[in-house]
Amino acid sequence: MELPVGAKKIIKPLLAAGHEAYLVGGSVRDLLLGRLPHDHDIVTTATPDQVMELFDRVVPVGLQHGTVTVIEKGLQVEVTSIITLCQDLRRRDFTVNAMAMDLSGVIYDCFGGREDLQHQVIRAVGQAQRRFREDPLRLLRAVRQAVVLDFTIDCKTGFSIAENSYLLRTAAPERVREELNKILLSGRPARGIALLNSFDLLGQIFPEFACTEAFQEQIEHLKKFLDATPQNLSIRLAALLSAMVKAIHLKKTRREALEASGNGLNMVRLILTRLKYSKQIIEQVLLFVQESIDFKDRLSTVELKRLIGRLGYQNLDDFFNLLLAEAQTGVCEFTAVGVEACREKSKEIIDRKEAILISELAINGNDLLAMGFAPGPELGSILNHLLDMVLEKPELNNRHSLKALVRSKWRQ
Repeated sequence: MELPVGAKKIIKPLLAAGHEAYLVGGSVRDLLLGRLPHDHDIVTTATPDQVMELFDRVVPVGLQHGTVTVIEKGLQVEVTSIITLCQDLRRRDFTVNAMAMDLSGVIYDCFGGREDLQHQVIRAVGQAQRRFREDPLRLLRAVRQAVVLDFTIDCKTGFSIAENSYLLRTAAPERVREELNKILLSGRPARGIALLNSFDLLGQIFPEFACTEAFQEQIEHLKKFLDATPQNLSIRLAALLSAMVKAIHLKKTRREALEASGNGLNMVRLILTRLKYSKQIIEQVLLFVQESIDFKDRLSTVELKRLIGRLGYQNLDDFFNLLLAEAQTGVCEFTAVGVEACREKSKEIIDRKEAILISELAINGNDLLAMGFAPGPELGSILNHLLDMVLEKPELNNRHSLKALVRSKWRQ
């Protein structure tokens, strides 16, 4: 087995200067699995200062941890200073990531990583509890790697994950978010959520919902739902969170359900904000969750126009893809055929270029000012009323008709 060219360009100068240097971690794991590594992590007995002297372009990011980033022909490689190779490997998270490779392609495996690769097992290096206490994010990484690689989690490691799940509360929200995203965007999101749930990690990330009995009753539905979704972060977050919101108002009266949905949406916003998702993702997911709660696939043309207006043209396809995925579970109030019919009808409405938004009306606020109306909230109210009329009767959307309506209904 041969080192990647990019790794060789960093390792050779280090060796020539009299230092030890090895490719380590996930890069070695991926090479052994026959995969192309995305990143190259290198460890060396050279100090950070010595590394910076050897290479022209070095960024001292992570210097406090003995790590610098060497930039070689556009490739960014993290180089970390160590005392001994075995000591470094001993501190790594899982055995499959605790291997190293030297320039000649020799594999250094102190903890049975190669055997665990062959048996497709994720196992903590040494004492699992110690590894998780060193970095609680490893609790999520174990699940993520099991899902991405399609491996199982060693029994003792799994037991330790469940026993130490509470530690996840101390991890930085941004790091939790990134691991959750990788699990959701993997090829096996349902398995990822099932593992998170079985180890009580889901309850640590979403305590507002995941710990409830109602949600636990819906977990099988959620797994089917997730696996039917396209590989899109907003859609999969919406699938996960909408299942949680819907679970809290099952078996409630209509009024209680509406109140529960409102509270659920507030909790969704709090959760996504806590995990530091972007404003765009938060608003899109909230929109999808809110609109999916009461969606019916037998919408009139006017109701469909209003739905398009609330969603926005840019979100329409993603929303229908979310609904199609849920329809495939067979336990919702709409069907895949009904959703596709709504999608086609929406396309027809859009192709006819009928006004759906206030901005698409033939007159605007400036026209109302020119007609003698004073600036203020009344202008928006008038335009909203005009839009309501145009949604019902598209032929009214011309300057003459709309101005006539304004004169007749709001005399100045």
